Amino acid sequence: AAGALSVPSRLRLSFGRMVAYGLAGLVVGGLMLVVAFVIGIPLLGGQSGPSLAGSDYARAVGGSLLACGLGAMLGVAIGVLVANQVAAVTGTLVFLFVAQPLITAASSTVGKFLFGNALTAVGGRGVAHELAFGAAVAVSLAWTVLALAIAGWVDDRRDIA
Repeated sequence: AAGALSVPSRLRLSFGRMVAYGLAGLVVGGLMLVVAFVIGIPLLGGQSGPSLAGSDYARAVGGSLLACGLGAMLGVAIGVLVANQVAAVTGTLVFLFVAQPLITAASSTVGKFLFGNALTAVGGRGVAHELAFGAAVAVSLAWTVLALAIAGWVDDRRDIA
């Protein structure tokens, strides 16, 4: 509540938090990638499978970092929308692990545009029924901007407790 009292616009405060958490998501995502590559590349080096070029690694790293940053920013917007932290986290997890797979199973055309599937496509899983990288980035950005706009609108009408 103190932050909301010190800035003239709560939307500006939410945007600042989204940027800060987006950068934190990039840092945490980078650390996770380092650990994954340090452990995974030597472990899988002797296994048969497709050989990966440097561009494949670059896409995996870049896409994963972008997905971590966008996911963190979207999480801030959801946190602003849902005042109760437990409800925000639980609702997001239920959506990602229950509702989204059911919607995707019912209609893959609609499902690929949901934010979890779009972030997965940004991360580079590359399944045939997913969005292409550029489209997935655009959809993820659209979800983030939409969530920020709705969160700003809702937060401006909310009393400070």
